[in-house]
Amino acid sequence: MREKIDDSELPEGWEAREYSLTGHRKLYAAFQHQDSEMEVHVVPYKTYGLPGFTDSHRITIEQPESGLEVIAEGLEVEHADEAEDVAIEAMRNL
Repeated sequence: MREKIDDSELPEGWEAREYSLTGHRKLYAAFQHQDSEMEVHVVPYKTYGLPGFTDSHRITIEQPESGLEVIAEGLEVEHADEAEDVAIEAMRNL
């Protein structure tokens, strides 16, 4: 997993405000659309409902008119590269 992302790797109009790997190679990232107030967030997420309290991610979209929406969480985005892929795909679809 890379340590940094370049804005040129993101869909048009999006920029990375924050992007860092945390402990256990989990990703914390915040992306913002340049022409609107839309944001996509990737945060480490502890899945307490599973044995061993699995570390994974939660990906959310925040839009001024509709609020916060969870796109993916838990084991479907367990690894940082999976979480990044889902976040980028969400940006493409907005």
